[in-house]
Amino acid sequence: MADPHEAKALEDRSHELADAGLAAEALAACEAAVAQYRELADADPGEYTFALAVALTNLGGALENVDAAHDTVAVQSEALRLYRQLADADPGRYAPYVALALTNQAGGLANQGKFTEALESVDAALDGFNRLGPSLPSEFNPAVGQALATRAWVLMDLGRLDTALETVRDTLMYHDRNGLAVPDSFAPELAVALHETADKLSDDGKHAEALEPAGAAVDLFRELTEESSGAFDVELAHALYLLSYELNELGRYDEALAPAAEAVDLFRVQAAADPESGLPDLAMALHNRGYQLSMLERFDEAVAPGGEAVGIYRELAAADRTTRADLAEALKDHAIALHGASRRSDALAAEQEAKGLRRRFF
Repeated sequence: MADPHEAKALEDRSHELADAGLAAEALAACEAAVAQYRELADADPGEYTFALAVALTNLGGALENVDAAHDTVAVQSEALRLYRQLADADPGRYAPYVALALTNQAGGLANQGKFTEALESVDAALDGFNRLGPSLPSEFNPAVGQALATRAWVLMDLGRLDTALETVRDTLMYHDRNGLAVPDSFAPELAVALHETADKLSDDGKHAEALEPAGAAVDLFRELTEESSGAFDVELAHALYLLSYELNELGRYDEALAPAAEAVDLFRVQAAADPESGLPDLAMALHNRGYQLSMLERFDEAVAPGGEAVGIYRELAAADRTTRADLAEALKDHAIALHGASRRSDALAAEQEAKGLRRRFF
């Protein structure tokens, strides 16, 4: 015989276990609570249907914590059905829960890769929240924020970058306007996703399309590193480098100079703190900087960063044969700068060294 006190105790226990990081134990307590409430709701729907819906919502979260995406959708859909049933009788009280359940369902569908269905679900959730307007209790503000964040992720997964970036801005503005903390993982994960999207577009030769996500990644990483006293400096440096690279590929060298220079400065700090991981990045950024200046026929300025890149690559190549290709490429471009700066003998030496590396190792 189900006991409402035992059901509530199991529900409370599941929260305690989840807070302690014990996901599997929390899931077991949630499942036991749902079983109790299901029996209670069968016997007295008017009294316990809402409690069952809440318990199912909690179970959906517990399942997500153990990555059971398919089970999550089934549970979330059942909770949604119950909330809709309650809202039919009392929309003023239960309509926000319907929108909340639609948001949860969207997340579950996205985890299954069903992004079109997920977008329909989260759009329905936001429409439900918007219809309530000022009557929406403030306790649901975090749920609205979560719906906006979910929509941004789904749009990213669908490749609809313009709309996704607009939704990202809406998400951040909503959290700021309502005094809500943006989930710790949202902005960093989104910045990484934008950077990876730009990188993939670049690999596919779609440099014009890569510019927007590359620039958005820079903006987000800059905001993150300013808020965290430099914790995201390395990520910002890589984002700046990619942005400058895309501008290079489009022949927009003047515009590429500023992000390239900032990337060099950040990688220089990284290399000083951790030479093993930082020096290859610094060499890459310096090579890029020298190349850009040469393309703008500012050869005298190109010599210093190009020469520094060659020096670092030479040091790296002495310890790691795989970096010799990078050294050869840096030498080739450095020779161009030296020729342009009227340093003929130095340019010839760089060319000969680059050719020697290619003959020996390629």
